[in-house]
Amino acid sequence: MKKNLLTFTLMISSLISLHGQGILNKKANVPENENNCFRFFDPTAKGRNDVNAYLLSYLTRIIYPQYLNEFGYNIQATDTILFKEKYKERTKHFFYDSDINFSNINNLNTELPNKNVLSNLGKSNPNSSTVEYEWVWRSDGVGKDPEAMVISTNSTIFIIFRGTDRVVGANSINKALGEWIFTDGNFFPQKPCNTCYVRVHKGFYDALNYAGFRTHLVNTINKFGGKSKKIWITGHSLGGGLAQLFGYLLKKIDNIEADGIYVYNSPHPGDTDFASEMNQIFSEGRVQRFEFLDDPISKLPPRTIPGGWGRAGIRNYFEKETLGGYKYKTQEISVPADVTFLSILGGPVLGGMCFHHPAWITRGLFNLIPENIKSKLPNPPARVSASNEGCNTIDINNGVSGKLFDPGTDIIPEGIYRIKNLKSERYLQATTNGAFLSPNCNELNQTSSTSGDATKWRISKVDGAIFESYILQTTVNSLNNKVIDADYLNTKLDNNNDFCKVQLCNRLLPPERRNQEWSLERLPNGNFRIICIKDGGYLSIADCYSQDGCRYELKKSPQGLQSEWSLIKLN
Repeated sequence: MKKNLLTFTLMISSLISLHGQGILNKKANVPENENNCFRFFDPTAKGRNDVNAYLLSYLTRIIYPQYLNEFGYNIQATDTILFKEKYKERTKHFFYDSDINFSNINNLNTELPNKNVLSNLGKSNPNSSTVEYEWVWRSDGVGKDPEAMVISTNSTIFIIFRGTDRVVGANSINKALGEWIFTDGNFFPQKPCNTCYVRVHKGFYDALNYAGFRTHLVNTINKFGGKSKKIWITGHSLGGGLAQLFGYLLKKIDNIEADGIYVYNSPHPGDTDFASEMNQIFSEGRVQRFEFLDDPISKLPPRTIPGGWGRAGIRNYFEKETLGGYKYKTQEISVPADVTFLSILGGPVLGGMCFHHPAWITRGLFNLIPENIKSKLPNPPARVSASNEGCNTIDINNGVSGKLFDPGTDIIPEGIYRIKNLKSERYLQATTNGAFLSPNCNELNQTSSTSGDATKWRISKVDGAIFESYILQTTVNSLNNKVIDADYLNTKLDNNNDFCKVQLCNRLLPPERRNQEWSLERLPNGNFRIICIKDGGYLSIADCYSQDGCRYELKKSPQGLQSEWSLIKLN
């Protein structure tokens, strides 16, 4: 009896020990496709690796508390200690799986682009022992708030930098804007080390070196045996800028060379000399940048300001989230086009900040992965929606279908058109009647007649627009080329932005004139929706559609055929 009890005790002790080493990690709430998903990560990859890019983008996204909270947590940006615990809880099973059979490792080789790498990993079973985490952060309570998670396995160390977020310990004003102002916005050139001839972004440099933050990271890498392991550095937004600068200084000062640096919607941390030296140090395409559509942050700092800001690494560009939108090793955006960073100021006419959400790239990368691998990786996040900060219906449509401004891909050619509503089968008509609420404006209504110029509209592209947006002008001479206008100034909107009056007004000056600019959404049947650039409302016929003289309204969401239009080109 005593012998059996001793045997049972030893068995339980062994099981507890194995669990502590990460071998018995299975939990009922862990999706099977997530267990040991990093067995598909190739730590020796050179150039672009789609699986690596996807997995790293997944880690960089949930480094933000708001996205980690999607898994049932309730963490604030200032919950620094709790964040480490929950991030580890959410990701530790990515690096080992008690059920994986490494004796059958050759069967997995066919699923990977590099067969030899996985065979080598299988022999040493690198991810089956304890995975170690270190959460490194500092804050001055004003505008320096660098944060990074270090994850160490037997073979690889991952450093994941967080981007701009709320500043720990700041007052209510600086909490939200402090890092934008004092870190992101401090783009004066700075020499980063005594042996460096390059210049870097001062705000990034100061944050990286604030209160020993960089030293803490280097010491953690050394503690985890970094000189004998592969090192991968990643980050989104500001985190991408810090990742690049940290990788540079890690080599220049500490003589530790990262094997890969993948960054997402990242600003640029150095001048052209910095970019050139980065490309020399990290040759063979080991710096990969991923940008989505017209995200403004990836244009910063713009090259039109003093400092000679450069672009390091290989640019990977998604012009839309869905298949067919990815461009590998694409050319850098032109210097004049860098002005699109102004969209950070808001407004869908420039794209706003919607395209900066990390889910766009993560979902886009998932589309690039072979089908036989997808089921063995974490599921991508949900698509960005109009409920996400900075987004609206136009942004979402552009992000999905890729309607980025391109002079060669106009939705329609400029010219004279009739505009016919599909519900009423009547034509958009200009009138000389004055608008009741808006002096100097005129009414719009519908007619079944096509005589005269009242149903002829000049549709022309907005000069310098980032997206394919248009103005719709009457051709009635007495109305002096007035344009279709959503009457935001004088019509009180309800909570859904429905029933906004649509009329004819003189052309406004920017930026107010966004309510006079329209996006054309081509439908599969060849018809169009006409969408106001200001907030994404749909031009629609009112419920009196069965009669001539019926008015037009702006609706928050499409109203079926009441929001569909046929554009009939006349010349």
